[in-house]
Amino acid sequence: SIFFNKYNEKLFLLKSERDTSQLNQSSYSENEFTCRICSLSNMVTNLNGRKLKEILNSSIQENKTLDLLEEYLISLVKNSGKIIKTFRNINKIRQAFPIHGDENSGLIDAYAYFGIKYPIENYNEVWKILLKYYLTSLENILNILTQEKE
Repeated sequence: SIFFNKYNEKLFLLKSERDTSQLNQSSYSENEFTCRICSLSNMVTNLNGRKLKEILNSSIQENKTLDLLEEYLISLVKNSGKIIKTFRNINKIRQAFPIHGDENSGLIDAYAYFGIKYPIENYNEVWKILLKYYLTSLENILNILTQEKE
């Protein structure tokens, strides 16, 4: 990857092969959706925070990986906020029932961000929407890193 070639480390840290295998699966039930969204959330939050801190010369100990990614992307391209909004909203949806509960602050807004009506009526349709946003965000990160390389 471009990030690896520049920094000799990965940006996205895959903690479980199971997470990537979920991307190919359908999601016809709430249980399947819960499993898929947990895996997708792992993929958007399991970032190389240590390397991002190093690149940004950040001494802040409490930075979460999405905060660090946001700071890094903004340092490269000012209008990179949609990527982080997508990742944060995927993570917000993961925090819903049964993980934490529907009363989780911002859940309805997270679904609205993706144009999804809540409560979910068609889990597979929602899963496809979330995957499309995720893949678009990955493409946008790649484009940002490619532009930086030039």
